[in-house]
Amino acid sequence: MKHVLVISAGLIHPTIKARLYLSSLLFELPDYTYHFTTDVEDLCLLTPGRYSSVILFLQQSRISKSALKSLEMFITKGGGLLALHHASSCFEKHPVYRDIIGGRSISKEAVKPFSVEPRSARYQIFSSPKRFVIQDAQLIHEINNEAEIHYETNFTDIISPVVWSNKYFLGKVVYCSLGHCATVLKNISVNRIIKESLDWTCSQLPEKRENSSISNSLVNPV
Repeated sequence: MKHVLVISAGLIHPTIKARLYLSSLLFELPDYTYHFTTDVEDLCLLTPGRYSSVILFLQQSRISKSALKSLEMFITKGGGLLALHHASSCFEKHPVYRDIIGGRSISKEAVKPFSVEPRSARYQIFSSPKRFVIQDAQLIHEINNEAEIHYETNFTDIISPVVWSNKYFLGKVVYCSLGHCATVLKNISVNRIIKESLDWTCSQLPEKRENSSISNSLVNPV
């Protein structure tokens, strides 16, 4: 079993319904157990021997130095990170967070349908990637040179990344911009992206079999 810390917080960004849909999706995936929390300070719990990856689904500006340092060290030593939607706009006063994620959102488009196109990439994260159409609020990003775009869309003749990966020392990071509208998390293509992204971010670390005390924590599954 791979153990994942899920920090999912918000009433509007993200919505409670979106957080519930994400939780439901995660529980459908085999071979994973989760610790759900709404507190970003629980990043201090991260150690590569205890968790394989962390999922961030929130929009927040404040974080303690100790929590951010814990996240950085976890990724540096080989832990994984899956960041969703507004997670790319978090902690804007901390440049190291942008380095970990691989980019930062700079604006947001209105909710509307748009086409998401796969793009060739070095890292083979997604099996049989295909074009799909989704209705959501797409974020516009500046991304680091090291980030690898896997899916993109076109807004007013500007190519905007939708999904990218980033290697941060020994760690693997995937960011997906989708998730403003809760129904997006019911989309088959988006579900596949989340599943395969989580698989990839967890693939860096070997399982630690002796740590069998961690199970699904339902203290706050949303």
